[in-house]
Amino acid sequence: MMRQLSKLAVVLATALAWAPLLSATTILKVSEEAMALQAAVIMHGEAVSSESVRIDGQLVTLVKVRPIDTLKGEAATVTVVIPGGIDNSLKFPVATTYPGAPRLLIGQEIFLFLEKNPALIDTYSVMGFSQGAYQISREPGAGATVARNMAGIRIVGPGADAESEATSSSLETFKQRVRGYLSSPRALEQKQ
Repeated sequence: MMRQLSKLAVVLATALAWAPLLSATTILKVSEEAMALQAAVIMHGEAVSSESVRIDGQLVTLVKVRPIDTLKGEAATVTVVIPGGIDNSLKFPVATTYPGAPRLLIGQEIFLFLEKNPALIDTYSVMGFSQGAYQISREPGAGATVARNMAGIRIVGPGADAESEATSSSLETFKQRVRGYLSSPRALEQKQ
């Protein structure tokens, strides 16, 4: 009996140790500079509407984002495809979620690095899953700050442990940093 209990304890301890990894999405780290250089659109905007649809059988949410400031690409309202959504057309509504997927809420002010979405014409996806989505918050007297919500994500690859890009910073400082990437010699080489 003791032997069975100790085996059960080992199994439970192993399961508990792995639980956080099982509920996380593992993605390869993409640096801010790489996102800036590779993005089709970089914008500070506001999510103005959303609707869930099925694309090739997969439930996704289409979020329209109105630009406040566009640093790269067209200065127009864009449609961003987010994995998961809610299908209310069925007798019993169905919801699909993905741990760590970007969350863009209507009325939310956001900063996005976007790439063209190959599955749907005239739409975009957030680069690096949630890595390219920054929430903007405004505190009275403190100004606007940007920060990423990386809950549900396990980042791997070179520089994955670096905290410099994970902390929040002022919106203006962040925009200056991104503009610096866009005017760097590497960015100018890519344009040629």
